[in-house]
Amino acid sequence: MPWKYTLPVSVILLALVAILYVVFSPIGLAYAGGYVSPAFWPVILGILAVTIALSFVAVKKWNKAYAGYLQKENTVIERNGGPTAEFQPTMYKY
Repeated sequence: MPWKYTLPVSVILLALVAILYVVFSPIGLAYAGGYVSPAFWPVILGILAVTIALSFVAVKKWNKAYAGYLQKENTVIERNGGPTAEFQPTMYKY
């Protein structure tokens, strides 16, 4: 089973990229008429709402599909004789 929070963390990282874009766009700090555009806070709150919703869906639904996919791929690798030599761990003795 993969780490439970892989997909939500990915969603949060993408949301942070979107927030950085908004902050440094004409809606954010580059707004000519003052500090920030009147649309700044609604856009930020919208991004946060979408992030929370997608994170919830990721934990509840996508993790099961992702775990099933990884389990299926692992079965295919085992059936074909295991991982290739390039994926074998190398052991060094000192």
